[in-house]
Amino acid sequence: MDNRQINLKCEGKGDFDLAMKLAMNRNKTIGYRVHENKLILYWAKSDKMEKLPYEMNIEETINFVWGWLDKNKPLGKEPDHDGHNGQGFHIFNESWGHVFGEWQAFIAIEPIWAMYGK
Repeated sequence: MDNRQINLKCEGKGDFDLAMKLAMNRNKTIGYRVHENKLILYWAKSDKMEKLPYEMNIEETINFVWGWLDKNKPLGKEPDHDGHNGQGFHIFNESWGHVFGEWQAFIAIEPIWAMYGK
C-alpha cells in the first residue's frame, strides 16, 4: 500500500516494536539521515541519505533505531507540570507515506517528552 500514513506518540519498547512493524510495510531499510533530531529511514536510494552497511530487515531496523533513540534525548526544555516526564518517541510519515516530501523515505522517528500526570 503506497498511501499508508503513521502518526504515533508513545513510550516503551513494546509500543515501539509494534509501531515500527506497522511502519515497515516495505520490509527493508537501505539508508538513513538525521534532520533536526529526527531519524529518517529510506527504502529506496536518495542523494540525501547515508547508505547503511547492509540492507536491514524489520528486526535489524528496530534494533538500530531503538539504539539511536536511547542515545538521543528530546529537544527542548523538560516540560514543567504536575507529574513527571520520561522519554517517548514520535514515529510519523506524511501523505502517500513520504517523509518531508521524499518518496524514497518511509518513516521518521524523533525522541519526545512522555508526560505522566499524577
